[in-house]
Amino acid sequence: MAPTNSLTIGVCGVGIDLYDIEAFVGPTIAHAAAWFDEHWDRFVARLRLVVRRLNRRTQVETGAGSPTRSEQAVRAWVEDRSPLTPSALAALEQVRPQSMGQTLDAVARRGWVTRAAHPSDRRQVLIAHTDVGRIALDCGRQVRQAWLGEVMRTRLDAEEQRTVIAAIALRDRMARG
Repeated sequence: MAPTNSLTIGVCGVGIDLYDIEAFVGPTIAHAAAWFDEHWDRFVARLRLVVRRLNRRTQVETGAGSPTRSEQAVRAWVEDRSPLTPSALAALEQVRPQSMGQTLDAVARRGWVTRAAHPSDRRQVLIAHTDVGRIALDCGRQVRQAWLGEVMRTRLDAEEQRTVIAAIALRDRMARG
């Protein structure tokens, strides 16, 4: 029988009770900590893989002609902080200005952003969303959100859904640094 102060965690798809861990790693929590330290890189690699796979899958669900990851990122930054200069966008995405220029050309060709003269520095331009860009961004988000919601409802039981929901704050804290 598990102690009343049981703590179960999921490790690579396996639930492990940290207070009934003798059969798994030894008689003490210290052994469990050592086991986690030893396997930490594997867990981190698995998290990275799962996040990447989920991102790719949502991209596929958006359909043919949907924006690339780079184009989505630019559109999201422009929505959050518009207007922005191309160099500011490059810094936010941590890419070279030349790479950002190519991405901006692609989203501009689709009519999703506009370029306008900077009011105080004629050498620069400002990037802003068009109405078409806002609509396309919202539509893509709605499609991805609907797909993700359906997957959570149909493939996860209630406890797993609560676990995913609880993990949102943790992932957000990790992403914000």
